Amino acid sequence: MYRLVILFIFSFYACSTPADMIKKINLEDESIYIDVVEKSLQTPSSLSIDKKKYFNKWFNTIFKTNGFSGSLIVEIKSVKEIVSKIENGEKFELIITLETIVEKKLLSKRKISEFTVNEYAKIEGSYSRNEYEILVSNTYDRSLNKLRNSIHTQIGN
Repeated sequence: MYRLVILFIFSFYACSTPADMIKKINLEDESIYIDVVEKSLQTPSSLSIDKKKYFNKWFNTIFKTNGFSGSLIVEIKSVKEIVSKIENGEKFELIITLETIVEKKLLSKRKISEFTVNEYAKIEGSYSRNEYEILVSNTYDRSLNKLRNSIHTQIGN
């Protein structure tokens, strides 16, 4: 029971950050090798140019091909940002849903997997616009790190 209370306190603290403790985290850059020749990323048309560049950079860094045939399509189905006021701060929630399609036409094989990640962060107290932007960026990075790990488990080599 004692461990459960400590775990709860830690997880609450990890998602609630005083403004003076915000530090930039980094995306994991460990590649996922897929047994295909081609790869492509599809993003929603409603996504901003900056977000499209961000997802493209992630996609090109993470997904590597090492096959003789086949294709990988990663489609970002939705990106939902929810900002809500909390007592003495704000909460930023991010929900990303994507689909991977690994297709081997010669073998008439097609594997479709869907992944959803829901991540949030809070900022409390007095904070600058820059600190809030770092919080948002960190939430995106944590989300994509989680997606990378899930995808690697499902379809990676």
